Amino acid sequence: ALVQIANEIASHGLCHPLIPNASTDISHYMRAFMQRISQGVSTLRASHPEAILCIIVDAADNAQMAADEINESRSFIRDLLRENIPAGVCIVALCRPHRQSLLDPRPGTPSLTLQPFDRNETAAHLRGIFPDANEQDVDEFHRLSSHNPRVQALSLSRRLSLSETLRILGPNPKTVEDTIGEVLETAIGQLKDATGHTERTQ
Repeated sequence: ALVQIANEIASHGLCHPLIPNASTDISHYMRAFMQRISQGVSTLRASHPEAILCIIVDAADNAQMAADEINESRSFIRDLLRENIPAGVCIVALCRPHRQSLLDPRPGTPSLTLQPFDRNETAAHLRGIFPDANEQDVDEFHRLSSHNPRVQALSLSRRLSLSETLRILGPNPKTVEDTIGEVLETAIGQLKDATGHTERTQ
C-alpha cells in the first residue's frame, strides 16, 4: 500500500518512485514513504506555497480487518496514523463509524462523520448527469437513494436513462448494501452468461 501510494504521487512528478524489495521490512518502507510525501509536499509548495498534499485511504477499516485475518497485528494505515506526518500533508482514513477503533488513531485525531446528501446536493448530483431532471425527479431520486451519495453514484454509473434509473431504485428506498448486492448479482449474471457450463457452475 505504501509503495502504491508513493508511486501514485511520483506519477504526478512530485517525488521519486518507491521501488519494492523483498528483503525490506515495514519500518524501512515507512521511512522511505515519509521521505516521499515530504518531498511531494515540498515540490507542491515550490509553486503553490499554501498547497496541501492530501492522501485519502478509502475503506481503511477493511485494511485492518484483512490484517487481522492473516494474524498481522497492525495494517499499514494503523502505523501511518501513528507517524509524525510532515507539515502540509494530510492523511484522511475513511471507515465505517462503528469500526473507527480498529484504526487506533492518536488521541485527539479529528473525526468527521460524513452526512447523507441534502436535497440540494442530490439535485446537483442528479443534474450533473441528467441536466433536464425536474423537481419531481429530484425528489424521487433523493427518496429512493436514501439520500446516500454512494447509492446515487452506483445508480448513475449504470448509464441508464433517468426513468430506468428511478425504476431500478424503486419502489422502496435502497441502502448501500441493497445497491451493491444488485450490482454484484448483475455482474455475476453477465459472467455466467459469457462462460461455458463448467465455468458457469464454478
